[in-house]
Amino acid sequence: MLEWFREAGLTWQGSLDRNFLLPSATGTPKPCCLAPASMTAGDLHRPQPIALCGFDGYQDFAPELAASNLKGQWGAADVSAVRVTAPGYGPERLFTSIDLARSFEKAAFRDAVAQQLRDRLRGADVRVGVPGVLGMTQAHQTFAAFQEAVGHPVFEIPTLPPSVIALRFFDRLRKHLQEHGIEIIWAAPAHAAEVEDGHCRSIRLKSAGHELPVEARSFVLALEDWVDGALRAGVHTVHDPFFHQRLAADRVPTDRTAESLFARQPYEQIGYALTDRLQPADPGGNALARNVFVAGGAIAGYDPSGTKSRGGMAIATGYRAAQEALAA
Repeated sequence: MLEWFREAGLTWQGSLDRNFLLPSATGTPKPCCLAPASMTAGDLHRPQPIALCGFDGYQDFAPELAASNLKGQWGAADVSAVRVTAPGYGPERLFTSIDLARSFEKAAFRDAVAQQLRDRLRGADVRVGVPGVLGMTQAHQTFAAFQEAVGHPVFEIPTLPPSVIALRFFDRLRKHLQEHGIEIIWAAPAHAAEVEDGHCRSIRLKSAGHELPVEARSFVLALEDWVDGALRAGVHTVHDPFFHQRLAADRVPTDRTAESLFARQPYEQIGYALTDRLQPADPGGNALARNVFVAGGAIAGYDPSGTKSRGGMAIATGYRAAQEALAA
């Protein structure tokens, strides 16, 4: 991944030897082994004090909330919160992360924000956490220029969607796929599969008022569990749309949820049983389709919230499913 990132012009850091512990927008520590270089100075394993910076009128990051949570609930090092005014923006105007990211690519805008920060920061070794809005198409240059102007280590924090950090990566990955001849069909959800003699012949997409069949030698079923809306939940049962298997049965619908919001949630663990090749399996352990492989969160028994490994699970199973699909 790191090699491809370098070739794609993305600057990321990390290894499989240790995790960064990075703050989220709400002040929750998030472990990860690979992250954009613009985020890694926020590693909570480091002892330097942190100043979290927000913008007046910007609704997707509250530095006071994040600082309070980091200090009170997680016992992080010295953490403070500051707010600055983004030139041209304010409480009277609704603006998004994308608006700020485009503005940060202008030198005058960056310098005005940096000047306010220099006036408010206390301590020579403080590092500054800002929402992930430091540039859209020229992120590396924008981040470097802003950090130099501030005169302190700076790190970005991913925000609620639209997350600019995620959009940068998504845009480059999309271009990479298209450059390698991969066709992408947007806004056409798969909703049925044609299975014959244990072999998936095609899937059907809903597209602009009609069905579009897609044939292939193999398929990867990559669902992000309940978020996709692909699993069909009734009052007592949950089915999948492709093989029409009953994935769960409950006496009453409330059996799918735990009383506490923070408890292990039964509904999050509903998904496909798998063979050892990640093929969806029937109750007897037999593959429902020999050329279909499952990746992502729709795997039975997986607890994404409890393990905090949704991204890691997606990457690991996606890589393995792709290997199996190519072999098939």
